[in-house]
Amino acid sequence: MQRVIDKKNINFSTIIVEGDTMSERTLTKERSEGRVQERSQTTVSAEVDKVIIGSVVAFTGIVGLWVAACLVSAMYQAGGPLQLIGGWFKAISGM
Repeated sequence: MQRVIDKKNINFSTIIVEGDTMSERTLTKERSEGRVQERSQTTVSAEVDKVIIGSVVAFTGIVGLWVAACLVSAMYQAGGPLQLIGGWFKAISGM
């Protein structure tokens, strides 16, 4: 981060008359405006990491959809969720 301060001077002149004498007074105001400039640097490895993470998430989503489709198909072929669980136990136990 970089901090940049702009300073602007404003001068006010006043002529004051007191009796027979005249004097001039100058008032100077200084106004500061602070701005913050932020520089962000992205490296190649950060961008590659984003692509890899996005690819893993996409692949995980595809696998999840495939699993759901397979379970629905198995329940349909078995005749329902209870028959699917019963068939699975029979297959595992060998009965």
